[in-house]
Amino acid sequence: MPLQQIETLLRTKGTTTGEHRVIGPDGSFGWQEWTNQAICDEKGNVIEFQAIGRDISDRKLTEEKLHRSEAILQEAHRVAHLGSWELDLIAQKLNWSEEMFYIMGLNPAQPEPSYEDFLKLSHPDDLNMYLQLIEQALAQGTSYEVDRRIIWPNGVIRYIECQGNVARDAQGKPIRLFGTMRDITDRKQFEQTLRSQAEQEQILRTITAHIRRSLDLDTILTTTVTEVRQFFQADRVLICRFQSDWSGVVVVESVGDPQMSVLGNKFRDPCFATRYAELYSQGRTQVIEDIETAKMTPATGNFLPHFK
Repeated sequence: MPLQQIETLLRTKGTTTGEHRVIGPDGSFGWQEWTNQAICDEKGNVIEFQAIGRDISDRKLTEEKLHRSEAILQEAHRVAHLGSWELDLIAQKLNWSEEMFYIMGLNPAQPEPSYEDFLKLSHPDDLNMYLQLIEQALAQGTSYEVDRRIIWPNGVIRYIECQGNVARDAQGKPIRLFGTMRDITDRKQFEQTLRSQAEQEQILRTITAHIRRSLDLDTILTTTVTEVRQFFQADRVLICRFQSDWSGVVVVESVGDPQMSVLGNKFRDPCFATRYAELYSQGRTQVIEDIETAKMTPATGNFLPHFK
């Protein structure tokens, strides 16, 4: 902890948070975030410092990619080929540029789709909103700009940025809709990544706040499983303690209704102890999704999963 932060904690008796770069054993650079807390006695005297650190290299890398992507996007606005389209309201004929085929996931060698087929590519949850914007533009003569989802013929969901406007005749009657579309899926994925990381950081801040209020281990563990279960909307989150023979016992649990509590339950999995315990102790963990029907051993009542 830098001397300046120690002086600040001694003066304020509060909390400091800072980020700094680190160099790994292989010479690579990374980032860490440290939260430092002054612990005081009953008289308000600082008796110790508590520090919690975490690796934020992935978050920093994502932010850097996002900033770089935004800079490239600004330059791309000048040189990029946007998908453009035009709808003749009288003939109900849709015309669009070649780039529109790629944006919509269609083969540019095929004929342009009808307006109805074009709308069928909209995500059903976004279609009504999109149609309302078009109706408003036609009624009020205004332009619109919106981000919405489309579904390619192969089922892939993409995000597109839509801009549209209305052309009218001499009498003010709408005769043409026209606009541009741009695929912004990568940007949306970056934003979602940052949101997910922010939510995970919020869990850590909540847990850290509880730790500061109480150094009781049971309180810390209970807070941890509760916050993690709420974040992932899971039915159950638990912490098990392994014994020397790799049997275990559930020591902390957060469980939602109507699930039955397994707190205090002891378990022994012969498959784990004989086949996987050594690998597990070396940090070699793996999630296997394809599990056949589990079999119960009559002697112990334990379930033995059989993996393909």
